[in-house]
Amino acid sequence: MFSIVINYVFQLYKSLKNTYSNHSLFLNLFISTYTFLLFYLTFSVPLSYDEITTLSFFVPGGLKGIYLSITFYPAPNNHVFYSLLANIAQVIPSSTEFSLRLPSVISSILSCFILFHISIKFFNKNIAKMLTLLFISLHGIFVYSFLARGYSLYCLLYLMSFYSTIRYLHNRESVYLILFSISSVLGFYTIPSYLYAFFPQAIFLILFPIHTKRFQFYKPLTISLSTVGLSTILLYTPIIWRMGISALISNRFVKPKGKEYVFNNLIEHFESTLNFITAINGHLVLYAIVILSCLSLFIKGSNSNCMLPLKPNCLEV
Repeated sequence: MFSIVINYVFQLYKSLKNTYSNHSLFLNLFISTYTFLLFYLTFSVPLSYDEITTLSFFVPGGLKGIYLSITFYPAPNNHVFYSLLANIAQVIPSSTEFSLRLPSVISSILSCFILFHISIKFFNKNIAKMLTLLFISLHGIFVYSFLARGYSLYCLLYLMSFYSTIRYLHNRESVYLILFSISSVLGFYTIPSYLYAFFPQAIFLILFPIHTKRFQFYKPLTISLSTVGLSTILLYTPIIWRMGISALISNRFVKPKGKEYVFNNLIEHFESTLNFITAINGHLVLYAIVILSCLSLFIKGSNSNCMLPLKPNCLEV
């Protein structure tokens, strides 16, 4: 199994290297500019309330910090896996703010690179560039790309999980199922609401063998999904033991929003995002961007590799 994982990492490295070589001008300019911007914001933007809470209660550093990260959950401010990484980062000789935010910055950069790699496999280089630029321009993505919160790590783990799912269904290599399981467990360990990202994938994995009549998938997929559930429970056991199950499922700081609230504020959310990106207000501009973006996804470029996720050879590592 160890040799399989090593071989996979080597193949993935070669694939990413080829992607980088073929699009080095864009990636060099993009990564360098984005990295400079993130580091500038990391040092210049003061800590937010949630970051100060994270630093005060969960990331004092050392073994004490690790213990607090995995056992203390008074509020959802503790994104547990992120807190663990931030405690480890405290050993770096730098400012507290930089060490606290470093896992988020690294996760953001890796997310953009992996998204570009996935997009160019599904579509073509032009759409991959557009999707990557749109991704970092999203209000929530950009704001949390440098703040010491677990959301950028959440996105990275989901992208890894998504890619692993498609690759496994494409060629049944067990290493991708292992990677799916690991990234899903860590996603749950970062934020329990990773359930919203995991649930559609789980449903897809359950229905895929029925739709394709490839019932040989059922046993490994069942083992994988069960492993994710049991591993997540095991990782949260110290918190449940110390704080009780109510800390996770009925925390007093988390109040669910109804469907009516979501629908009433959805358009306003899109408008706020547009205003954040362009400093322009107006419904017509928003609608134009959405329509043009959707149309562009149906235009097959000259360098297109594939348009369907499970088309043979479209997702070769």
